[in-house]
Amino acid sequence: MTPDAQPILGPVAEVEHFYQASGFSGHGLMLAPAVSALMADAIISGTTDPLIEDLSVARFRGAIRVHREKSVV
Repeated sequence: MTPDAQPILGPVAEVEHFYQASGFSGHGLMLAPAVSALMADAIISGTTDPLIEDLSVARFRGAIRVHREKSVV
């Protein structure tokens, strides 16, 4: 689980062609269909959907403001 209880989604800049979808906690099963579609689109198109942009691993490097999930399952 991540420090903010949100998943990590999208490409990882340090590793070419590496996309991450992890850290879901209890929400993973519920979010899997939508996340799968968004991640497939990102991999095919090479662009990140705004819906998952804020969930990049870069948020832990201070690039994006981190908000702790209040309803952790």
